[in-house]
Amino acid sequence: MIQKSPFKFLDSFTKDDRDIFFGRDKEIEELHSRVFESKILVVYGTSGTGKSSLINCGLANKFNDSDWLPINVRRGADINRSLFEVLAKAAITKNPFERVEASGEPSYSLEKLLRSVYLDHFKPLFIIFDQFEELFIFGGEDEKNELIKNVAKVIESDIQCRFIFAMREEYLAGLTEFERIIPSFLSNRIRIEKMTRLNAIQTIEGPCRVHNIEVDDEFASALLEKLNPETTDVELTWLQIFLDKIMRLGENEGQSARRMTLDLLAKTGDVKDILGTFLEEQVSQLDDPETGLIILKSFISVKGTKHQITEEEVIDYSGTFGKKIDNETVKRLIQKFVRLRILRDKDENDRYELRHDSLASKIFEKITLIEKELLEVKYFIESAYLNYEKRHLVLSEEDLKYIAPYEDKLFLNEKNLKFIAQSKQEIHKARRRKQNIVIAVASGIILILSFFTIWAIKERSNAIIQQQIAENQKNTAIAAKEEADVAKQEAIVSRQKAEENEKLALTAKNQSEIASKEALVASKNALQQKTRAEQLSVIAGEQARKAEQEKQFADEQRILAQSAEEKAKRLSLISTAQNLALKSLSMEKNPELMGLLAVQAFNFNRNNDGPSDDPVIWEALNKAFSKLDSSKHSVFMGTPSEIWSFAENETGLLTADMDGNILQWNNNGISKILYKNPIIDFVDFISLSPDGRKMSLNYENKGLILETLSKNEIAISELHGHTKTISAAIWNNNRNHLITGGTDSLIIIWDTGANEIISINTIKAPSSVKSLTLCGNDSVISVHDDGSIFLWNLRNSTSELLFSSEIEKPLCLAWNKNENSLLAGCSNGNILLFKLKNKPYLYSRFAAQTTGINLLIFNDDCSLVATAAWDKVIRLYNYHKFFDLLNSVGGAISIENLNLRARSVWFTHDNKLVAGMSDKSIRIWETSSQKLVSLICKLVKKDMTDSEWKDNVGQEVPYEETCGKNP
Repeated sequence: MIQKSPFKFLDSFTKDDRDIFFGRDKEIEELHSRVFESKILVVYGTSGTGKSSLINCGLANKFNDSDWLPINVRRGADINRSLFEVLAKAAITKNPFERVEASGEPSYSLEKLLRSVYLDHFKPLFIIFDQFEELFIFGGEDEKNELIKNVAKVIESDIQCRFIFAMREEYLAGLTEFERIIPSFLSNRIRIEKMTRLNAIQTIEGPCRVHNIEVDDEFASALLEKLNPETTDVELTWLQIFLDKIMRLGENEGQSARRMTLDLLAKTGDVKDILGTFLEEQVSQLDDPETGLIILKSFISVKGTKHQITEEEVIDYSGTFGKKIDNETVKRLIQKFVRLRILRDKDENDRYELRHDSLASKIFEKITLIEKELLEVKYFIESAYLNYEKRHLVLSEEDLKYIAPYEDKLFLNEKNLKFIAQSKQEIHKARRRKQNIVIAVASGIILILSFFTIWAIKERSNAIIQQQIAENQKNTAIAAKEEADVAKQEAIVSRQKAEENEKLALTAKNQSEIASKEALVASKNALQQKTRAEQLSVIAGEQARKAEQEKQFADEQRILAQSAEEKAKRLSLISTAQNLALKSLSMEKNPELMGLLAVQAFNFNRNNDGPSDDPVIWEALNKAFSKLDSSKHSVFMGTPSEIWSFAENETGLLTADMDGNILQWNNNGISKILYKNPIIDFVDFISLSPDGRKMSLNYENKGLILETLSKNEIAISELHGHTKTISAAIWNNNRNHLITGGTDSLIIIWDTGANEIISINTIKAPSSVKSLTLCGNDSVISVHDDGSIFLWNLRNSTSELLFSSEIEKPLCLAWNKNENSLLAGCSNGNILLFKLKNKPYLYSRFAAQTTGINLLIFNDDCSLVATAAWDKVIRLYNYHKFFDLLNSVGGAISIENLNLRARSVWFTHDNKLVAGMSDKSIRIWETSSQKLVSLICKLVKKDMTDSEWKDNVGQEVPYEETCGKNP
């Protein structure tokens, strides 16, 4: 009998999994607290941190059934439609939803529907948007605008409803457009971190204990060390797959997985890229792995995330990847992938999806560049078609030009083909309409001119006729005058009679005026009384309005006072944080208290919205860690010569010294010689490729040498081309190119990927080369002895002068791949920032150091910059704060009192700053204040005593655990 596994594999935890959900107690409590702080809560983190499980299992079990009604929403084809459907399913009273369906309108009042569901159940509603990043990947502007407007109306109402948005953190920036409608949208958010090893042990041992499975001592620790040997954070996705693998291995050996043993763990073998291995194993079981992989690619979005689709959509998408697959094969393979636990079974809308985004990332790696382009075009067409269905807008002429190169390579369904054809017809009709309008206007002008000509001729004939009529009328008028004279005499007689009647009327008028005056007096009295009553009513209304305004003003003043009090409290604690950091710097005789004060300074600063990378607090944390770290992780000694180049591989840090030797270092500062240079000669220049597999050296007597390193042999190649010393070298790993610059004013591009290394291009520069940097595969930027900076196009060897100065000479370069910008360190301590996105190229000047900057480097994501200068000072910069926000104080950290020159600097993959120093040592600095806090707390293993708190923090600040909240 097969034992039921206590582990979830790639499925998320639900409320029913409460007994086996371990390791997230702290996050559950914080999530439960945060969900009541605002009607909106944003839960974000990297893929695989367990956001869905934390909400649907951890948070769900904090509520009684009577306390909440969770409503889970996925985007589907349209997020607003999906929200409507899940609310309709939850509703008992169906009438409001049936009326919306009957109206045929695409939009609806979310407020009214939620109120109906609330009255059905009388429970607070919690709308949970899972995988919310799908809206930014697949959704259009109309879809997003409709959702946020509906949400805004709900949070302004009195409905007992809260919204939880769970999403991957790389799409968090998309929420900023929602802040235009709801300014506080991001004010209540929580980041879910990767699980620590300590908590991961609970996730292994806890479910085993519930299922009566025995676990060997040290089994959990050994498993985690094997799974994540180089980090204390645990990838939960890998862990669940690995545990499932161990369970299946135990079943195959007849142990029924009743005991987790170290022997069983040893039999699992290599776990490198366990997710990729799992996927390869499952796909390889198929009769036709190529067809299976095409079907899996159909479930991937252009952003590399999972995508919910139906069987019919799988058939459409398979054509995009070059193979049309029949219905029966698609259905059979989809069910096969469901059984293999790669796909999740279809939902109530007949949509399938991958079980986890981690699988999506692995499958996305197998999609070629051409397939990605075709996929983007297909998504573009489908998005345009959805827009057409809503707003009846066809493709523009520019859209059709964009689609044209791919049209014969795409397999589109009938509705999309008709849509493209209709768009072409509309463009053709629009052109014909323009031609018809021009013809119509010209014809109109001709008709108007003809009309006026005919009118003028006709008017002249009419004038002659009118003249004849006037003559006749003149004769008639003479006869009429004679008749009028007779009538005049008769009128005189009639007037005399009228005058007599007028006298009688005047007498009657006088009597009427007397009566009118009396009535007017009575009317005025009544009007005065009415006016007085209206005035009294207006005065009473004004007094009521003033009273209401005074009440509102008093409420506003009270709120402002409360806000000012809270702000003053926060500023006071931030000030206390600065004081504690400064006090910590002087506590060298008591390292433990020194570390606790620095950590408490970080806590106060973080909890009161202070800057996360405050320079003073970082300096205090860094100094405290250096004092506490007995293993000296921050200083490595023992190199025979100065380190002039760094690299990094899967094992750790690599260094190359000026003797041409390569050393491998572990985290404890222990090194071993990976490569002993066989050539004995003075080295003028050395550069190690980023992966540590190639090294270029310039010898005094032998010229330029390229040494290719592998496990079995060392290939040494002499590169002929330069006539003088090499002064700069960069590596383009994408194309296996080495680019060198020398004092001979030459820039040479070498192809190092062929069996015989050759120079493929040589550029003559205006003067000696001091530094080089790549800006894309086809461009390189150089700095020269004469103070000039040139941008070179490697395809045609043309150049553009970016800068030149005899006084402010650039010495070194670094390229920001995210911003398309260049940093240049200068001889006067300034940094020049060049924006190269659009012409003309502009630059800005930043005062960085007091002497010349000879080293300059970015970290992997270009968020951090480091410089080293002649004055033996190393500075670390937050790029956004220092260069974008112009925060020269809070955006930079100085590492002083080194008394040594830095020969080389490097950022590791986890953002540690490494420097090779002139005393042959290696110095390492942790750049993250949060990581320094964790390291210090692990070394101190205690909190401040009450007396230490009172003496250093003060009695007026309530006591709190310093390290208890920083595992």
